[in-house]
Amino acid sequence: MTNPAAPDLGLMYRGARERLTALVTAPEVDLERLVPASPAWRVHDVISHLSGITVDAMTGNMDGAPGEAWTDAQVARGRNRSVAELLGDWSEYGPKLEELLSSPMGAAAGNAVMDVHAHEADLRHALGLPFDIDWDF
Repeated sequence: MTNPAAPDLGLMYRGARERLTALVTAPEVDLERLVPASPAWRVHDVISHLSGITVDAMTGNMDGAPGEAWTDAQVARGRNRSVAELLGDWSEYGPKLEELLSSPMGAAAGNAVMDVHAHEADLRHALGLPFDIDWDF
């Protein structure tokens, strides 16, 4: 039995994915800007990580997850790819993760929702933008 008062984690994730996609495709965004909350990462690297999580989760590449080696591998895989390519992967695999998150089993993967929102806040801060979003989902 599901809790009717529980938030839809898939919708929460999708909202962040769509906002971040719009944010990083804006022409004025510096994809090489360092992200203070993740000092070794640039904006591009954060997108590599977020896209990589969905690819890894949906293809079963969970060796070392969650952990630094798993995350580092996602960033490394995306390093020489364009943000458009990374967003393409995220738009392909993201909805599959969102479907899982919206299912009765979604709570087991709920950390992905916290992670995407934390990184959204990180990127908005790095770009000098407020974290003022519409939470209507």
